[in-house]
Amino acid sequence: MRKSGGTRWRWAVVVPLAALVAWGVGWTLSRITRKDPRTLEVTSPPQTHLPVIVSPPRARFLSGTVIGPDGVAIDDALVALIASDEPHWTYTDKDGRFALEGLARGAWTVTISATAHLPFTTTISDDGTPVVVRLPDAKRPLPQLAPRVVAAIAGHIAPAPMTTLAGLEVVFTPTTPLQQIDAPLPRRVLCGSDGRFALPDLQIGEYKVVVLPEWAQNGTWPDLSRAEGTPPRIWNQTSGTEDTLDIELVAGGVRGIVADRERNPLAGALVLVASATAPERVWPPVTADAQGAFAIPDLPPADYVVTVRAGAGSHQATVTVRAREVLDLTLPPLSVEQTR
Repeated sequence: MRKSGGTRWRWAVVVPLAALVAWGVGWTLSRITRKDPRTLEVTSPPQTHLPVIVSPPRARFLSGTVIGPDGVAIDDALVALIASDEPHWTYTDKDGRFALEGLARGAWTVTISATAHLPFTTTISDDGTPVVVRLPDAKRPLPQLAPRVVAAIAGHIAPAPMTTLAGLEVVFTPTTPLQQIDAPLPRRVLCGSDGRFALPDLQIGEYKVVVLPEWAQNGTWPDLSRAEGTPPRIWNQTSGTEDTLDIELVAGGVRGIVADRERNPLAGALVLVASATAPERVWPPVTADAQGAFAIPDLPPADYVVTVRAGAGSHQATVTVRAREVLDLTLPPLSVEQTR
């Protein structure tokens, strides 16, 4: 009976206490979430009266005449000045007169720039009186380009084995630096199927001459008229009668047949040729025909790296092409299947 009575006493205390805690939590939440019914009032800031910014008056003017040391009026001369950090400029008329208005107070530092004279800077007082500005240096003659003298040139290309004449490009590059005044300009001309070319107006001067295959038009290599590492051909264009330039090509080529281990031709095998001394110079790739045959022309005398690829098989060899030589390559059979 005592145990039962103790339990009733504890429940009598705990229940009211829990109710009190719940009421406190609810009251706190209601205070936190309750909207304030008061209206938000925004008060305007006090009025501030800023003083008006007054720009300095720009009602002054400057007028005058620009003359040379001989007293002759100079037309189309630039007259420029800066007044209160504001630039002003104008040009003189045919009588050398000028006028600038809307200026801030001077004195002004004025710069005169006239053709055939050095720039001249002077200070002019602000008294409203027209001024006469006399440039101190005499008029000097302007530099002139020498007359452009041209002459016609015609030429003929003697063919080389495996080289197609139609579309060959002959490049004339001046030996005089282009930045030099009156230096000739580079010229390019295409050959016909008979190997002939002509320029009616090649400027008088000295040129390096290069012959490029059709696939290298607008480029700089390979030069089919000389061996790799030898000096380029020099041509001096002179005035008078039409000059004739005959060029003999010295390029050669390589050819061969690609086959597998059973001696079957490998049609479509890829063949690449690159310069042995300048690997970045790669000739257009070719593919073997239905009989496995390939040919690469337009190779000036030099050493080359030839790479043949077919399926998983490949072969690479370094060869030497001599002047006007067609080199027949003997290639080993290629295993086109991937070995496991």
